[in-house]
Amino acid sequence: VKGNLLVRVYDPWGIESWQGDWSDASTLWDTYKEIYSIVSNLETENYPELRYWQRFRKDGSFWISWDNFLKNYSHIYICVNFS
Repeated sequence: VKGNLLVRVYDPWGIESWQGDWSDASTLWDTYKEIYSIVSNLETENYPELRYWQRFRKDGSFWISWDNFLKNYSHIYICVNFS
């Protein structure tokens, strides 16, 4: 988004949340208001409950830069619902 590689992570249990750059509390959202506007209105065809991301909402999802994602996460688990 606007030259920033961001990843949206969803923890369905809401246990973990990123606390660095692009976290809910990050001031980068205030600095780059256009990016906040874009990512808070993304289309999510299969998961409408994740469609509208909002800062500080305890929904288990958060944004993190691609670089920080690679540095901080060594494993990811993907669950696909084939219903």
